[in-house]
Amino acid sequence: MDSLLEGVNEAVSLDDFWKALVNLLDHTFPIQSCSMMYSIQDPNTLVARHHVGLGYPGLQVASNLAIASNFLAKHPQIKMYTFSQILTEDPGAQVRASEQQQASPEGWTEFVHLAFWNGASLDAVFSIRRGPNQERFTPAELTLLLRLHPVINAGLRRIRALGVQQEQRAVLERFFRRCPIPVIFLDSGLRLLYATQEALEVCSLWNHGAAMARRQHPRKSFQVPDDIAEVCRNLLAQPAPRPEDKAADEVRVVHPSAENLVARVRIDRPTRRGWMQPTLLVNFCAEQNLDGARLPAGKMSFELLQRLSANERRVALLVCEGHSNAVIAQKLGKSARTVECQLTVIFRKFQVANRVQLTRALT
Repeated sequence: MDSLLEGVNEAVSLDDFWKALVNLLDHTFPIQSCSMMYSIQDPNTLVARHHVGLGYPGLQVASNLAIASNFLAKHPQIKMYTFSQILTEDPGAQVRASEQQQASPEGWTEFVHLAFWNGASLDAVFSIRRGPNQERFTPAELTLLLRLHPVINAGLRRIRALGVQQEQRAVLERFFRRCPIPVIFLDSGLRLLYATQEALEVCSLWNHGAAMARRQHPRKSFQVPDDIAEVCRNLLAQPAPRPEDKAADEVRVVHPSAENLVARVRIDRPTRRGWMQPTLLVNFCAEQNLDGARLPAGKMSFELLQRLSANERRVALLVCEGHSNAVIAQKLGKSARTVECQLTVIFRKFQVANRVQLTRALT
């Protein structure tokens, strides 16, 4: 039992959590089927995952709480209830159950629901069902399921919180993908947390020089430059500065052989003591990108470039350098047809008609 609970307690995704719950039930007592119903807007609008036990091929499992809706309305915050308990207060539930089971002749005869609440709202329901050839739930089994309630509830809260964090990170990543900002985020072990495409390209330029960098895949060849890594380690080793001396948390690094290639390294320390570790931000400043194109510095140019994907930005900047589609295709390793199609998209996004108007917009 303890080893099975470990899987439930350690799951960090809904898929793993569901598999661990099913494994726990399969090894604890016989079931006909079980379901996890969540994202509950009303009894008929929810998301569900189902598991059908051995010996019930083709069993159709319903994905709603219509049978229990009246009972739940009368018992807010209830943690566990059974179908038999519902019938004592709501005889009409038997009719709803019969209608629900018409599509599956070998329907259940009893169920137990573990209900989980988010304030006054029903957040999720874990349903365990027994079939006609199985015994009713015993008092010992019901006691065990009730003991599992806080374990499952803690798991659901953990996974919900992780889901919120993942979505927030995805939103930030989508935002940065639209921004032509060469910035890298590193954890305290100098492992890459996130980097914009421009930052990967500048980093490759820093490490290998323009000629070799153009022949490499920026993400696959990514490595924190040695001189920047050394600055990061020094910042991590220093005690946190006083609030009035926050400038000590930022260091300017100049490329050893290219003075126009500069990085600003900043350490972002946790606001509270605990398990959180500092994050390092590396913001590159360069006059040219990987393709040798000048980088526009104006506010209007920056806002316009946000409308483009990273690949479209490279094409647009090379157009501003006066290169033909054939030359751009050669520089980027694309076909001339691909460059032509991308340029058409760029014109549409900028609402310009030709290369001259595009160049004026970005210069």
